[in-house]
Amino acid sequence: MVGAYYDIEVFSNYVSFLFLDMTTKQEWIDMYIDADINKDVETKRYALTHMNYKCFILHKDQYDAVEFFEFMKDIKLLIGFNSIKFDDLLVMKMYIMKDVVLEPSTHWWAIERMKMLSDEIIGNKDINYKWIDEDLKKFKQWWTSIDLLMSLFETIARKSLKQAAINIKWYRIEDLPLKPDSNVNIDQFSKIFDYNMNDVLITRALHLKKKSEFELRINIGAKYGVNVLTSNRSTIADKLMGKFYSEYTGLKYFQFKDLRTYRSVINFGEILNPRINFITPSLKRAYEEIMNTDFHVDKKYLKKIIFHEKGYNIRTGGLHSIDRPGRFEVDATNKFLRDADVSSYYPSLVYNEGVCPAHLARLAFLSIVLMIKNDRLKYKDDAKLFKSLARYAEAKDAKTGADALKIVANSGLFGKMGYDGWLLDLKAMYQVTLNGQLYLMMLIEQLEESGIEVISANTDGIIAKFDKTKLQNYNDITTAWQAYTQLQLEFTDYIKYVRTSVNSYIAIKKEWLEHPEMEDVIKRKDEFITEVELSKGFNAPIVAIAIDKLIVNNIPIEQTIRNHTDIYDYCISVKTGDVYDKQLHTIQNGELDVMMLSKNLRYFVSNKGGTLLKHKTDNNNVDKYANMIKGVLITPFNDYFRVDNMNEYDINYQYYIKRATDLLLKIEGEYSKPRASRVFRGSKKKGVEQIGKLFDNI
Repeated sequence: MVGAYYDIEVFSNYVSFLFLDMTTKQEWIDMYIDADINKDVETKRYALTHMNYKCFILHKDQYDAVEFFEFMKDIKLLIGFNSIKFDDLLVMKMYIMKDVVLEPSTHWWAIERMKMLSDEIIGNKDINYKWIDEDLKKFKQWWTSIDLLMSLFETIARKSLKQAAINIKWYRIEDLPLKPDSNVNIDQFSKIFDYNMNDVLITRALHLKKKSEFELRINIGAKYGVNVLTSNRSTIADKLMGKFYSEYTGLKYFQFKDLRTYRSVINFGEILNPRINFITPSLKRAYEEIMNTDFHVDKKYLKKIIFHEKGYNIRTGGLHSIDRPGRFEVDATNKFLRDADVSSYYPSLVYNEGVCPAHLARLAFLSIVLMIKNDRLKYKDDAKLFKSLARYAEAKDAKTGADALKIVANSGLFGKMGYDGWLLDLKAMYQVTLNGQLYLMMLIEQLEESGIEVISANTDGIIAKFDKTKLQNYNDITTAWQAYTQLQLEFTDYIKYVRTSVNSYIAIKKEWLEHPEMEDVIKRKDEFITEVELSKGFNAPIVAIAIDKLIVNNIPIEQTIRNHTDIYDYCISVKTGDVYDKQLHTIQNGELDVMMLSKNLRYFVSNKGGTLLKHKTDNNNVDKYANMIKGVLITPFNDYFRVDNMNEYDINYQYYIKRATDLLLKIEGEYSKPRASRVFRGSKKKGVEQIGKLFDNI
């Protein structure tokens, strides 16, 4: 075995290492999962005999240290979840104390040391314990590690393996079967192995689902000579920007990595481009107020602008209109619903405004910005050209360049000026954001004053609605604006645009009319996303799916919700902290029955089932309960179970229809959510029976 998915479990008197060969055939994995769902023990054991795995245990009744060290000699690649900060360190510890581990008289001591290290790592979970342990720091690791937690999740959006498993619709969500401080006996080995194998299979499934992400990292590493295998996108951007700056300046990374420019007060008048110009009195006044602002960086900045009866928020980030919920539709033959986005928005602003953190070499920095902007566009064009010529190796290289520079442009250039790193300079950052927002406000002003309605503005672009008679006027204004600002616009025409807020919408491109099968002809954000992203919570995707089918295909909500066949899309996940436990309360034979539930819970709302409560005991030893989902019953679904017919799940379809209906009423501006409950404004008949009429014309 050369490459493996792996996981380690540690208890007070027990350590296990489980490795699954990356070459294990999918057919045996499928057989194992199918047998596990069906509780078919014999078939499950048979599948295991064909799955190339190794399990090594350290315990008084089984001690596989010799076999472990022999096995590790051939290992070149290990893939885990949170493995760089946990599992890898435990493997290193085995080697650091190898003599003790192999000495029969000190087996107990070795297990104790492994448990102590495990507790220390968990107790210092916010840091990499390797860098505070001298022995671990000195250890020379020979295998390559891929840590899915570090690669796939940004630092502020990290989730547990169980939460990630829920998002990829894994069939079995299981908390640790024993408490971490338990003393394990030989009869519990199989239970721990079963749990451990489930975690390893989740890790494998997650890696395969995001295979393209890791192929990109491999390609970036080969093209640019940087190791980004276990880097999230933000870290990839950091590494590439550091490499570029070193190459352009001749400096080593250590010579600039600790540089910063700190600010306490920033005068906006010093950073606004004097070419910004407004023609209407209201925007002139707003601009003067912004110009005269001395901004204290420990505060938040917000300037609300009302223009043509529409609100806009100017902040230290991106421009956002204050959008009411609504729906917009045009006949593509004589009306336009046009989205104008600035191409390479932040890199273009940085270069055009000559923005550079005060502590960096200006010429080198701006040269990097121009390279990122120009090379990315060239790589995109080259990738298309080479692919059309069947020159696939060159197309792959060009696409890698385009993708890598897109990551740098989005995550490592402008944004890093606002975070504690070698690009930090808030004055430089706000010079980019404020000028960009005001340039867009100039465009909005010119369009509105010419009779073209702007219906939304969001960070790097605006959406306008106008008829064919205004097209030449629109083109003239946008062309002149591009020439004046030196910012390039990319245009997309929609036929439908439905939203609940500025960042929550579905937009159907004009191309959908001819190519509805194409993936990129529909944009979905927030409440309208039908496939849950890894970093988001899992909350009944069937609601978004039903709304999507109504808006896109005019299929009634109830029809979609009652006929859908993926039970996972009805599921909701919830995780409680250590203070609370979750309980399912049911009445069995006239008496209360309480079932303790997992810390990571997946469930669906059903007609029969139980009440979901969270419980804690307060300082006075009094039990406190709170209903986690009021007015409905739930069925726990951590373990998938098969049925012959969807009706056997006994799903409470009305609950999901009500949620989808609520969202449609929200779009129509007829839904409110008071403090304690959701209500309809208007009659129940309108809310439920006539909701389809709201979208008759979509």
